[in-house]
Amino acid sequence: MDSTGNTDERAGRRIKKKLFTRSSYSILLTDEGMLLHKKAENLLAMADKITNEFHTIDDITGGDIYIG
Repeated sequence: MDSTGNTDERAGRRIKKKLFTRSSYSILLTDEGMLLHKKAENLLAMADKITNEFHTIDDITGGDIYIG
């Protein structure tokens, strides 16, 4: 088995859920696997957004500051 398969199996054991079913010709995500996939996509999108926000901080050249 390749390293990706090993990682997937470890992730499934860690959350104690079966994430996919394997057949001779395909691998199908279980409901839990689909949920994890969606959550992972959301986390990656958030990480990209945070990275972009930090990169654009240097581009800020002015603005208003309000105190009190």
